[in-house]
Parts: sequence; structure tokens; C-alpha cells
Amino acid sequence: MDGDKGDWVEVPDSPSLDITDQITLMAWVYPTRFTAAWYRIVVKHWEKNEAPWMVYGLGQVGGTNGKTSFIISVDGGTEGRLDPSPFGPEGDKPEDTPALKPKVWTHLASTYDGKEMKLYYDGEVVAKKSIEGKLDTNDVSLAIGGNNIQNHEYYPGRIDEVAIWKVALSKNEIQEAMERVYAIESQSKLSTSWGFVKKQYIE
Repeated sequence: MDGDKGDWVEVPDSPSLDITDQITLMAWVYPTRFTAAWYRIVVKHWEKNEAPWMVYGLGQVGGTNGKTSFIISVDGGTEGRLDPSPFGPEGDKPEDTPALKPKVWTHLASTYDGKEMKLYYDGEVVAKKSIEGKLDTNDVSLAIGGNNIQNHEYYPGRIDEVAIWKVALSKNEIQEAMERVYAIESQSKLSTSWGFVKKQYIE
């Protein structure tokens, strides 16, 4: 993905994407540049593309040199935000998130267990916030690497191994998943994890 128009993946809506109690979003990302624009990593938007913006999603916050955003919608439109932006609900305190390094693979994971949102970089918690409620659902398709409602916010970089769970994984489970190779047969391949390969990658 190079951030150009139309360079993203769309996953048709299905009952498996209607997650209400707990959720984990996960992906490896390799950002190539940071700008004033917001970028989407994996997101299920609301159809009108307005606050609360998305049912759930991970993105990159514009103008922050690579800080990450985790947003959810609960109880019919109450927005939960784990990011440094000032665009949350009235009275909501922005939560700072560390900046990603450009041209470096980072493993991102975000969880919501019905009471707390957490954001992980490379298997370690970097931010968290309390919020309670049931996750909302809709009929909009899932997008990877772009905003499929307004056809913009395309991710400039690489996204790999996107995964969604309907449970909030623990720190140990996230670390295990980070080092595991999914959907790849081990036969005739090197006995090393794709996670390790990514951490050694130099462009």
C-alpha cells in the first residue's frame, strides 16, 4: 500500500464481524511516512462517516508523527477513544499513545473487554482507558488500509497479518500470537517466526 487512491482491502460484512462483548484487533504495520492526514489500518466505519466515526478500528493520527488511534462505539453511539486527538466526546480526556517508527515493522494490538480499552505495541501495553458498554454493530463492510465510506485515508506503508477476535486477549496471548505464523505451512520453510523476520527487516 502506498497511500494512493483505491489502494486498500474491503471485507464484506458478515455476522462474524458483529462483535458485541469483547474484541481484539491485531496487525503488523510498516509505515513509510507520516503526514497531517489520518490513515486507517483496520476499521469498521459507521455509514455516515461522522462521530462516533467507527464501530471499532485502528488508525494513525494525523499530524502526530505516527501515533496510533484505537476507537470503539458502545451502547448506541457512545465513543471510546484511545488516542491523543481532541476529537473525543465532551469531557473525554485524550490519552497519549507513542509514535511508531517509520520504516520499521511494529506489531499492533488493541483490546476491549467490556470495561477497559488497551493498546499494545510489540506485545506491551502502551495506553489504556476505562469505558463500559456493549459494542455496537452495523452492516458496513470492514476496511483494511483505507476509509471505504469516503474513499480516502489510505495507509502509506505495509499491513500484514490482520486478525480480529471476539475476545479480549491477554498480554501473554498477544505475545504468543505476535510470534506465531498463521495460515502458512511450515514445510520447506525456515524454522523461524515471521514476527522475527519482520523485526530484522531493513529496507
